[in-house]
Amino acid sequence: MTPTVQRYEQIEREALALTWACELFSDFIIIGKHFSLETDHKPQVSLLGGKAISDLPPRFQRFRMRPLRFDYDILYIPGKELYTPDALS
Repeated sequence: MTPTVQRYEQIEREALALTWACELFSDFIIIGKHFSLETDHKPQVSLLGGKAISDLPPRFQRFRMRPLRFDYDILYIPGKELYTPDALS
């Protein structure tokens, strides 16, 4: 992470991670193909999925606009039920 990103708040870093993952795997996420983003951070659901873009702070607006080309739902899954990331870490 760059020094600037290291100074982001935790919620901003998690939003950046979701955005970065969409861009990284864009070759596998066919544009127009519906997929689900799963997060264990409940505020991300409203920030990246529910609120209007104009109601968000500028940094979250940028995080929200970057994956707009994809057709996704963002779901809250409690951390104890996210087995795959735990197995990989």
